Amino acid sequence: MKTIMDQRNLTGNPPVPPFERDQEEADLTGDDKKHFEADIDAMNVILLRILSDIYNYVDACKTAQTMWQRIQKLIQGTNLRK
Repeated sequence: MKTIMDQRNLTGNPPVPPFERDQEEADLTGDDKKHFEADIDAMNVILLRILSDIYNYVDACKTAQTMWQRIQKLIQGTNLRK
């Protein structure tokens, strides 16, 4: 996810200067939203198909790509690799 500048001040008291925050799904539009949803789908497929021993090592990954890279490192040199 990207970091964006948030200039919201919901209450007005006290005044809050703009701050950085992680981009959320509600901030996305068009192709960015489709890419985000596809990444979530890919992560769900990966999580459904991996062994429970591996799950704990990849559950905190924020993208399907980082999840897949970590799985590849974990199974390197094992009989799980094709």
